[in-house]
Amino acid sequence: EPETPIPTEPETSLISPSSDDAQTLTADLGLSPSQHLQIVHLCTLICEWNDRINLVSRKDCSPEVVFHRHVLPSLALSSLLEDGNGESSGNDNGNVVDVGTGGGFPGLPLAILQPQTSFLLVDSVNKKLTAIDDMIQ
Repeated sequence: EPETPIPTEPETSLISPSSDDAQTLTADLGLSPSQHLQIVHLCTLICEWNDRINLVSRKDCSPEVVFHRHVLPSLALSSLLEDGNGESSGNDNGNVVDVGTGGGFPGLPLAILQPQTSFLLVDSVNKKLTAIDDMIQ
């Protein structure tokens, strides 16, 4: 008797960070339209820097991949920065340290989402910190 193939889940299609669908996603995560534009720009900068130094992946880096694999999961962590009522716990004196930030994740997207919070991104690889410093300018 022939074996029945096991169904596999369809591949997730990547969306452009500048698309309306992406803007809807980020709005649902609490980003304003201007913050969304910062995220779009960040995806481009990550790819530009990744061409020079390995920030995320030498083999598979595009704005769509950065948005899907790095930005959205980073923004999903924003609930860790909320109080028990779902409100941002970041106040003018809030501080967050991202140890081992690598290419700036999750620190950079979270800093865009919560500009009132002070973020310190730490990594042992100085060239990655140079790239991050350039991207935040």
